[in-house]
Amino acid sequence: MIQLFWDGSRHVLVLLAPDGAERLRVPLPETSVQVGANASPDLLVLATAERGSWKEVEPWTSWLLNLQTGGLQKIGSGMMPAVLDAGTGSPASRLFFRDPGGLTLFDPKTGQLRDLLPGRPVEPGLWIARLRATRLPQR
Repeated sequence: MIQLFWDGSRHVLVLLAPDGAERLRVPLPETSVQVGANASPDLLVLATAERGSWKEVEPWTSWLLNLQTGGLQKIGSGMMPAVLDAGTGSPASRLFFRDPGGLTLFDPKTGQLRDLLPGRPVEPGLWIARLRATRLPQR
């Protein structure tokens, strides 16, 4: 289980074991956080921004968090996870919106980004409608 806490200046991600014991504590850069899906069993996708807007992708930076070590690897700036709840390691767990309106696939093994849909001018707030549409119902 993952929990996010605010320490007064930034978010801290805490990974809990099944018995509720704290396994890992990771201070996150910047003040806004969006947790994505697991790109693999030990890698969690997330995005951060300093006072980011949900209406645009540009201020967001995406990261890969190693759930064993707590290490953060920058995936790229101006991108945000496109799918928040996907099967671990699935291609959907590695999709990102890029400004303006592009869709990119990330390969965690190589670190490569591959554009699937080219960016194009979009109406402000349009990408968030796509993001909401990707959320799966909670079980």
